[in-house]
Amino acid sequence: MKGHLEMLFASRPAFIVGLSAQDANIHIVLHEASRNLARTWPASPPAVVFAEQELHHHHRHVMRVTYGETYAANAEAIAESALLGAYAQPALLGLVLFTLADKLCTLAGSTTELALPSGEMDRIRSNLRDLRDALGRLADADPHRFIDAVISGVGLTMAVFRTGRAPDPGHIVYHPISTAPISRALTDPDFPCGALGRLAIAMSLLARGMSEGLWSLSLGTPVRPARGVLRLATSRQVSQCSSFAIRVRVHSRR
Repeated sequence: MKGHLEMLFASRPAFIVGLSAQDANIHIVLHEASRNLARTWPASPPAVVFAEQELHHHHRHVMRVTYGETYAANAEAIAESALLGAYAQPALLGLVLFTLADKLCTLAGSTTELALPSGEMDRIRSNLRDLRDALGRLADADPHRFIDAVISGVGLTMAVFRTGRAPDPGHIVYHPISTAPISRALTDPDFPCGALGRLAIAMSLLARGMSEGLWSLSLGTPVRPARGVLRLATSRQVSQCSSFAIRVRVHSRR
């Protein structure tokens, strides 16, 4: 395991969260990694980034070991590149939202059977990222509640997508969009990239309507899965959306 960590740190960018940079064993791993394959500055992306709002001496030690002889002359620029500006919890939550949106953007492009006008795919991906950002802005009010809602929402959506029916409210399990990196998943003949791509496009169109003020969106809840994975509301009606179809129930509003 130690050798594997050394290889990873020496060959790939590292994202360090929590108190890892203070651990003496981690410093030993970094020393060995830099001895076998030293990193140099400039580096794009940076060789190491910390989920912190300010850097301390142990962070600077990690950067010094990482960049070796090129550190001293570039210490300020390296420090600027290594500071994320957010602690572990919001950083990891942002990483989850980024990954979900990035996978959907990639999957949307796999729907090669759709004859979309020039530039439309870029707009679809932009809509998905807008949805990601809109969700992220909701996290500040109550991060723990937000995380629970995202986990249950994704779990419910994927359960309905994979089975075609509402799951038992007491047995909803979180299912990722893919268990492998999306580039690798697309090469798996058993991976439903076409179906997931159409789901991504549907989500982007729903997000587009929300951003244009045509409707509002709210996540479904595992407590009442039969009511849909998503609820779309306008001034005149409410639609219940599953991941494979849309069922509309019209409610009078006075």
